[in-house]
Amino acid sequence: MILDCHLHWRRWPDHFPQVQTKGMTEEQFNQAKARSERTAERALKDMGEAGVDKGILVGLKSGRTHGVEVPNELIAEAAKPHAGKLYWGPAVYLNDHGAADELEHCIRDLGAVAIGELSPGYGNYSLADPACSPAYEVAIAYDIPMLIHAGPVGTAKSYLKYANLDDLDEMCVNFPKLKVVLCHMGEPRYHEAANLLSRHANLYADVSMMPLGGGVGTGPGGGKPTVFHPFPHLDEPILYWFSMPSRNPNKLLWASDVQNPKESIEGFRGINGRLKKMGYPTIPEESIERMFHENWKPVFTKIKA
Repeated sequence: MILDCHLHWRRWPDHFPQVQTKGMTEEQFNQAKARSERTAERALKDMGEAGVDKGILVGLKSGRTHGVEVPNELIAEAAKPHAGKLYWGPAVYLNDHGAADELEHCIRDLGAVAIGELSPGYGNYSLADPACSPAYEVAIAYDIPMLIHAGPVGTAKSYLKYANLDDLDEMCVNFPKLKVVLCHMGEPRYHEAANLLSRHANLYADVSMMPLGGGVGTGPGGGKPTVFHPFPHLDEPILYWFSMPSRNPNKLLWASDVQNPKESIEGFRGINGRLKKMGYPTIPEESIERMFHENWKPVFTKIKA
C-alpha cells in the first residue's frame, strides 16, 4: 500500500501569497487556479492515476513571512468525507502560547494523524526554543509524527538561521521519543541531513519536491530545467544515502508535496536507469519500493496498513 505522507491541500487564491495574483488577467488567474489549486477531489484524482492508496493532507502556516495561512479546520473538513483514504495534519507556530492546545484539539477532536507541514523558517522561530516544548510533548503523548521543513525557504522576509538543521538536531537530541519527518530530505543540505538521519533513531525524511532528474519531471515551477545536468540532485543524495554501510535503508518516505504523484513515482522508479547510463552504482529496487509501501508504517501509526 502506498501512502503519500505530504500532500498539500490549498485553495486558489486564498492560500497563496497575494503577490502571485497581482496584475493577473482573468485567463492567467484561471490557468493558475487549474494548475495550482489542490482540493480533496483533485488529490484523490491524482492519487488514483498514480496508484496511491492513501494520502495525508497538510497545510502551511507562514503568515509571518510568506503571507499564507491555511486554517486547520478547513483541512479537517476536506479530509473528513474521505475517511480511510485521506487523512490530515495541522500546522501551527510551535512557539505560540496556544500551539500545544491547538494541536491537542486537532488530534483529539478532529482526528489528525500527523502534525505539519511545520516551517520554522517561514515562522521565524527556532525549533530549539523552549517555548516549543509543550507542542513536542503533545506529539509524543499521542504518538503523532511532526513533518518539519527545516531547509531554506523562499521569501525575503525569512531568516536563514531559523531554517538550519542544527536546531533540528537539538530537537531530536532533547526529545528522543518525538517522531520527526524532515521534509524534502533537508534540501539542499542533503549530506548534513543524511548524517542526522543516521544518528537519530527518531528522525526520518520524506523525499518530496526533489527534482526528478535528467529533465524528466515538471518540478514545482513547471516545465523542464533550462540546463540538463547529468547527475541531478535527486539522484546524488539518494545514492549517497543508500551507499553508506552504516545507514538504515528504511528511513526515507515517499511524498509528493505539490508535485504530480504519478510523475514523482515514475521519477523515483527510473533512478537506476539514469544511474546506469552514467556508470554509477545502482540502488536496490527493493529499497526504492519500500519508500512507497513500507517505510511509513512505523511512523504514521494512526493509519492502518
